[in-house]
Amino acid sequence: MSEIPAEIKDSRRHDLDALRAFAMLLGIVLHAVLSLTGKPWIVMDRYPTPALEWMNHAIHGFRMPLFIFLSGYFTMMLWRQRGLKSLLWQRYLRVLIPCLLGAMTIVPALRMSVSVASTMAAKQDAKRADTTPKSPLVEAIRRQNKTEVDQLLVAGTDVSQPDPEFGIPPLSWAAHYGDLEIARRLIAQGADVNQKNRDGYRALHSAAFLGFPDVVELLLEHGADPAALGKSNDTASDSAAADWGTTKFIAQLLRIPLREEVEIWAGRTQCRNLIIPLLPAATDPPAAVDGQNPKGSAPAKPTEAWNLNQLRRDYVKFQTSEQFLLRVPNRGLPQWLTDISPLFSLVSSPKEKPIQLIFTSFFDHLWFLWFLCYLVVILTVCVTVGQWLSIPKLPRQLILSPFGLIWIIGFTMIPQLFMGSFNPTYGPDTSTGLIMPPHLLAYYGIFFGVGTCYYDADDQQGKVGRWWPLTIPLSLLVLLPLGHFTLGQIVISGLFQVTYTWLMTFGLMGLFRSQIQSENKRIRYLADSAYWLYLAHLPLIVLAQGWMRDWNWPAPLKLPLIVVLVTGLLLLSYQYLVRYTWIGRMLNGPRTRS
Repeated sequence: MSEIPAEIKDSRRHDLDALRAFAMLLGIVLHAVLSLTGKPWIVMDRYPTPALEWMNHAIHGFRMPLFIFLSGYFTMMLWRQRGLKSLLWQRYLRVLIPCLLGAMTIVPALRMSVSVASTMAAKQDAKRADTTPKSPLVEAIRRQNKTEVDQLLVAGTDVSQPDPEFGIPPLSWAAHYGDLEIARRLIAQGADVNQKNRDGYRALHSAAFLGFPDVVELLLEHGADPAALGKSNDTASDSAAADWGTTKFIAQLLRIPLREEVEIWAGRTQCRNLIIPLLPAATDPPAAVDGQNPKGSAPAKPTEAWNLNQLRRDYVKFQTSEQFLLRVPNRGLPQWLTDISPLFSLVSSPKEKPIQLIFTSFFDHLWFLWFLCYLVVILTVCVTVGQWLSIPKLPRQLILSPFGLIWIIGFTMIPQLFMGSFNPTYGPDTSTGLIMPPHLLAYYGIFFGVGTCYYDADDQQGKVGRWWPLTIPLSLLVLLPLGHFTLGQIVISGLFQVTYTWLMTFGLMGLFRSQIQSENKRIRYLADSAYWLYLAHLPLIVLAQGWMRDWNWPAPLKLPLIVVLVTGLLLLSYQYLVRYTWIGRMLNGPRTRS
């Protein structure tokens, strides 16, 4: 994304322009690889390569923080060179307008491509399902045919035998459908309430995931373990906090009909209220006598209120509370309109359902533009107040000295402690709602703020990133694996992840500075096109993934094919439909045909 007017040439950092484009283009690679890892994504490839998850972690761990850092740098450059009025006008044209237009055009196109890819996948899966061996008991449960279930149980059908297609045992299927009566009958016949399915999840996860509190209560009464962990180290309470996109994806994959979103969220809240009080808490201190510690005992431990896990649970409860529900009246807009662009749901809700302002997806992959609008407003307030109070700039050495990394990492660790509160994953969380989650706003605010300070530090000698030959290998070969293998250990893994992100950010700055000292026309062209390529890439990525989903090709061959095909089409569209049109002027400023 070109953020500096074309007429500002005197202090242009061509290396950082190229690095910003690199971060944007890596988004295409990141989204292309997601279908090939075997992890939940819009399109699940039939022949995944789990090792590619490392590529996902490596890119996701630094890409967006790096981009936000560079946005802070160029925002401060524009402020210093052109003033506040020009800055706000630029961000209005280059960020806010593309964000809103994209939500009205590209996001609907993405949802249409998801529908097309899902239809293709469903047809292929239906053909495959016809030839896949069936479990009569599971099929009866899926049809919710209680009479047939009773007949099979009387005939002595094994209640612990998972279905051949998904590896899910009968009790978990009953929990997925919220069928309390069938669940009771299975348990009465000896079904193990803690039996794992192929992915390590249990019936309690299934019931909580789809918001069936009566089934959760039944399972807990019969000994279901509330602290049992699934494949991703998540409890049933964590499953009850899955985002709506993941929920729809899993339901579609398992061919389970979904209820209304608001009904599922309400049920999930009840499920979490049943499960969370039963989770292991911080060890209570020994009983005190007259306000004193018992003789010979250790000092009283902190109460659960100061336990990090409890703080994270409270934070999840805060984000999912009713104060973030917007109840929109029905104003007559048709359902299809609110389906293709959620922004219309702010005007009218055909079914009188509330909107979750943090988790309802409005912007999909364009969320970072909305984030930048928040950050520019915050920067405007901070700098204006700083000027009014005559607060001096930060000393240059706080940014340029290697020791500056210590306080930067320390501050970043505070919001990092709340990453993955819903589901432990590597890298920063993603936000798509109208209201930014506080921990993400603080996290990216730190990167944005350090970027603004880096501009003021005037690093003409290239002190930041000069150790890139050491820091990049250290990050990729040491910090990345350590952060991955310690997932679930909030502080330790968080420290490895934050250090990885900052060392990669500064290391790549040093690498690009060493290679690009002046303008290169080809790199300049790619930098100009990168904004459009990222905005428009995801619908095409999803279609390409759906098209190749069932090809029996190795994933390392599919990945470059998807990337090259989509990037090539987008470059053609940029050259002939965008670069010299009003769209190009809006994204990058005017360009003259050569």
